[in-house]
Amino acid sequence: MSAHLTGPGFDGPAVTIERAAELLQCKRTRVFELLAEGRLKRAPKFGKKTTVRLDSVLACIRGNEERAPPVPRPRRKPQATDFSLESFKSAVREAMGGSSG
Repeated sequence: MSAHLTGPGFDGPAVTIERAAELLQCKRTRVFELLAEGRLKRAPKFGKKTTVRLDSVLACIRGNEERAPPVPRPRRKPQATDFSLESFKSAVREAMGGSSG
C-alpha cells in the first residue's frame, strides 16, 4: 500500500475496532469475529478501547485480495407442511374441547 496510514484511529502499530472495520470495509461485529477466529491479532487495550494490531489488519486485507470471491450458499427450501386446513380446524376443535363446526 502506498497511502500513509495516519490520523484518528491510528496509534502506532495498533488501530481501534472502528478503524479496523473501516479498513476492512465491514462492520464492528465482523472485526470481533475475525479476532475470535484468530485472523486478527489483539493489541494492548487503550484505556477501555479494544485495539487490533495494524499488521494483522493489513495481512487480512492482502489475504482477502488473494482469495477468490465467496460462492453464495444455496438457500434451504421451506419444507411443505403435512397438514391441511381441515386437519388444523379439527385439531383446534379438539383442543377447545368441542366438536361444533
